[in-house]
Amino acid sequence: MKLGRDSERRRKAYRKLFRGRVSEKDSGEMRNCTNKAWVLGGDFFKVRVEAKTGMQSQPVGRGGDRKSAEYRALKIQ
Repeated sequence: MKLGRDSERRRKAYRKLFRGRVSEKDSGEMRNCTNKAWVLGGDFFKVRVEAKTGMQSQPVGRGGDRKSAEYRALKIQ
């Protein structure tokens, strides 16, 4: 109901959301998230999606600095 009380108002409000151009940055982020099946949105939204689905909603860093003492200490354990 946030877009409007009836279908005509909702339709007009929805179309108005997309009248402007999407920036290259936003377009690239949408494409990247779509291609990799990641969630597109703010951190709060991503946390809620993860809580509801039990699945990861965004990429997690890989590996580490293999030369660092912290990384070597983790490998020893």
